[in-house]
Amino acid sequence: MNRMKATALPLRRTLVCVALVLGGQALADTAPGDTTQSLLSLQADGAQQSSNPQALSGAYREKAAARFLKTLEQPVPPVQFDTSLSGDN
Repeated sequence: MNRMKATALPLRRTLVCVALVLGGQALADTAPGDTTQSLLSLQADGAQQSSNPQALSGAYREKAAARFLKTLEQPVPPVQFDTSLSGDN
């Protein structure tokens, strides 16, 4: 099995699961956020977890951490808030 097919199968399974959850939710009368809660619960309970754990190598983790730390070196731009109470700008 080539690499493209090997990665496409788990993705296809994930998309099918999401479609089933969303499709089932669309049929029922749901409150705002119910679909999101359903998707988050699938993630949290581990029922749909992959049989192939996605671990990162130490070198990759170090590079990702270095990229994140570099973003902290950027100055935070000043933010100007509109303090007027009228809707006129």
